[in-house]
Amino acid sequence: MPWVEAANLADLREGEGHKICHGGQVAAVFLTEGDVYAVGDRCSHAEASLSEGEVFGTEVECPLHGAVFDLTSGEALTFPAVRPVPSYPTRVEGERVLVELPEEPDGGVLMGMALKVRGLQASVGSVKILRGIDLDVPFGEMHALMGPNGSGKSTLCHVLSGHPDFTAEGEAWVDGQQVLGLEADERARLGLVQAFQSPVAVPGVELGEVMREAAEERGIDPGEANRRIAEASRRFDMDSFLERSVNDDLSGGEKKRSEIFQISVLSPKAALLDETDSGLDIDMVRRVAAAVEEMRGPGMGVLMITHHSRILNHVEPDRVHVMMGGRIVTSGGPDLAQELEREGYEGLRKRLGIEAPRAVAAEKPSADFFTDLPFEV
Repeated sequence: MPWVEAANLADLREGEGHKICHGGQVAAVFLTEGDVYAVGDRCSHAEASLSEGEVFGTEVECPLHGAVFDLTSGEALTFPAVRPVPSYPTRVEGERVLVELPEEPDGGVLMGMALKVRGLQASVGSVKILRGIDLDVPFGEMHALMGPNGSGKSTLCHVLSGHPDFTAEGEAWVDGQQVLGLEADERARLGLVQAFQSPVAVPGVELGEVMREAAEERGIDPGEANRRIAEASRRFDMDSFLERSVNDDLSGGEKKRSEIFQISVLSPKAALLDETDSGLDIDMVRRVAAAVEEMRGPGMGVLMITHHSRILNHVEPDRVHVMMGGRIVTSGGPDLAQELEREGYEGLRKRLGIEAPRAVAAEKPSADFFTDLPFEV
């Protein structure tokens, strides 16, 4: 493991955190009681930076929910956190503070992380769309990604899923496995799935048949696959659809519910829901939201993309992120969605000091084989 220069000793203030980044690592360095300590910066329970937490001796408190971690070992000392954060060796050479960090993200950094994204940039042709995305979605949590049209939300989904029309740089892991650079089917086998904004009909191919084939590709035993299909079809009221062609002659809401059913059967590690509420009336939003809640579980992390907060009236996310201009500009709890409902994206732009984008005709990728519709950014 390389020793990384974190800071000059004179730059560290007693009892305050200092964040450093190296490769896929993000660490928090502390000077307290005359010694230097380094731990993983991200709280193991929620998306919060420990470098911004309050320090008490050799302990640091998460600024989001108050969990306390031991700086000497990374152990979680109080609830709601139960998992440790990584602890890294430090040394001081003259005025240089050095931290020994792994060259690749270790199990401690990614522990409990269904989806982790660092420095993700993406473009199509000469048009840059994503401009440095950092995102963590732990197992068992649902995160909502909101933003105005053209902010890059759907592009993020397509890039993570491996759509070939986009050129991507950065890093992304699913349960600790690097996925950028892999083909779409390889990412799916690692446990990454996407529910599409406009699910396509596949005439002549029965839904039940597709699910059995997909389960086999995921390495699920046929008997277990049949049990999952039966259970999920009961939960999502899909019995009458199993012998029908995939999405053929279904309403918009039925297609979205079918996609949630498919995800539930396959039990992926990370699920990307691209505008699940798009084109649905109020009653169907409620039904789809109920299906999304039913799908949630401790072995899956969910990133749900939406333009507005109406589905969030029926689904409570653990975190809400707002994307503008290809970047995540702010994150918060469920109340952030309500704030957007009140003041709109323009109000948020003014509060954050972000200029409205200039109207530029973006180059679009070609129509996608599966949806026969051009992807939106």
